[in-house]
Amino acid sequence: MLAVIVYHADFAWRGITLLPGGFLGVDVFFVISGFLITSIILRELKTTNRFSFARFYERRARRILPALFLVMLVSLPFAWGLMVPSALREYSGSGLSSLFFGSNFWFWLENSYTAEISQLKPFLHTWTLSVEEQFYVFFPILLIVTWKLFKRWTAFIIVVLGLVSIQLAEYGSHRFADAAFYLLPSRGWELLAGAVLAFFPVGNRSRNGFVSPVVGFAPALGILMIIASMVTFHETMRHPSYVTAFPIIGTLLFIRYATDASRTTRLLSTPLLVGVGLISYSLYLWHFPVFVFARLSDIPLTIPVKLALVALSVGLAICTYFGVEGPFRRKSIIPTALFTGVAGVTFVLLVGAFVAIFTGRALPVKYAKTQDVLDFQYAYQPIFREGTCFLAPQDMEPFATQTPGSSVGPFDDCETKNESPEKPTLFLWGDSHAAHLFAGYDAEYADRYNIVQRTASACAPVLGRQVNARPGCREINDRVFQEILETKPDRVVLAAYWWVGSSESMRATLDALKTNGIESIEIVGPVPRWETSMPVMLSEMVSAGKPIPVYLSEGLQPDLFKIDAEWKKFAATEGYIHRSPLTILCRDKACLTRVGAGPAGIVQWDSAHLTKLGSEYVVSRFENDF
Repeated sequence: MLAVIVYHADFAWRGITLLPGGFLGVDVFFVISGFLITSIILRELKTTNRFSFARFYERRARRILPALFLVMLVSLPFAWGLMVPSALREYSGSGLSSLFFGSNFWFWLENSYTAEISQLKPFLHTWTLSVEEQFYVFFPILLIVTWKLFKRWTAFIIVVLGLVSIQLAEYGSHRFADAAFYLLPSRGWELLAGAVLAFFPVGNRSRNGFVSPVVGFAPALGILMIIASMVTFHETMRHPSYVTAFPIIGTLLFIRYATDASRTTRLLSTPLLVGVGLISYSLYLWHFPVFVFARLSDIPLTIPVKLALVALSVGLAICTYFGVEGPFRRKSIIPTALFTGVAGVTFVLLVGAFVAIFTGRALPVKYAKTQDVLDFQYAYQPIFREGTCFLAPQDMEPFATQTPGSSVGPFDDCETKNESPEKPTLFLWGDSHAAHLFAGYDAEYADRYNIVQRTASACAPVLGRQVNARPGCREINDRVFQEILETKPDRVVLAAYWWVGSSESMRATLDALKTNGIESIEIVGPVPRWETSMPVMLSEMVSAGKPIPVYLSEGLQPDLFKIDAEWKKFAATEGYIHRSPLTILCRDKACLTRVGAGPAGIVQWDSAHLTKLGSEYVVSRFENDF
């Protein structure tokens, strides 16, 4: 738990993140949860040869629901006061899915381009609760059935299921990373690992009482493996996958061989750490929304502020443990009928509140006059031609492991509009920042050029570059490059989410194009990028009584003009054509927000991508060298 909090608080010293793999605390938790719950079920089966589902799920409800409901209720006024309607809608949707223990599906299915960033989602951490509860819907049934029918083989069956799950996790980390991260089939092996351990006695003594030195060291080795993983793992690694087994094995070693007498156990049994363990569930629930609402309040998160927020989370967790968790767990204090009534009424109230917010019926009054801006919805998928000419992450992943020489190409279904052999070809290659330019090129040049679009999410047109978050990017770029060599288009247009130094990163690719006879190469520089979504920024201004500005500098990322100048110099020196959207959209380090009346005239629909109107505006003002 402490590792998860350090990770989410993003504690760093001199630019070095303290626990870049702190997220592995969740994986350790899954193992412990699987061990404890399976131990409870097995103990009941061994002693009575029966199992009460009613008692089991009542215990789970008493353990999980009261603190969760309290955190949700307290979060409502803070979300209401600090979030804009688009964020409120995501907040309420994730709250609803959390109430039904399906938030892992909600966050998996969220659109990566339109969703709020992870650090601004108060209920993001509830995906782990959803995975755990989904597991405990199916696992007790499986365990009891196998125990009754195949008692001697029960542990073996669980091992087999775990091996299938870890194999799915490894495969998924290559092919469908988001699904593998959030969903039970690829996370179940961590819970099953703990479950298997429950079939074996814990402690490190043999039957004659002898403790092997190697076995005696196992608990310390397990803790060292967990700590080493948290220090060396990072968020760009494929996870969960085979490498995740390292901290999982460490957790199993500690649980299996730790005894009350071992030094490691004594260290972890100090009053402070025992206290943290007692409040760990409440602390987990509170810490994430506390940090989210602090960020939404624009509080500078310095180290002292972060420490204060951690202290606040601990204080809230202590109060919740003694005031809510403890009493609700005891039937002698809260009888079943009373618990059911309180939980049911609270559940209905939360569902009603979240539904009202999600449907827009409970919009804060301060946003009433900005409703036309707030209602701005941009369906980028048909404009980008997603699924055919623009590949989303799930479309890219199959090409990461495609057999070399396969006849199936990434853009086989992408059609060139109004194609004619008599027209020259303009070839648009890049990531989503090339895809948003297609509308402009199509409007401006479709009558004179065959416009070929080859674009993929977060996949800049750099040969040989592997993007961990986008499996298949390197292979797709190789296929696109071969297509260019075979078709010899008259112009190649390259665009991407450029970074400082990107011109040097592109040198080898540009040289390869030029060496192979591609003479006319156009590089489109960056478009304005903002700290948050442009429609959100504009709505906040209007809600504060300010007019929508034509040009805006507030929230503009500062390195844009440096990147554009770098490309301008590089293109002039190397003989390429440089297009500068910043020159068209910006003046005096302030950039255009709209090119028409009303929300439809907004230039950008999120923090970095052009609307169709914005794309047409920019491309129509490129110097006509065609």
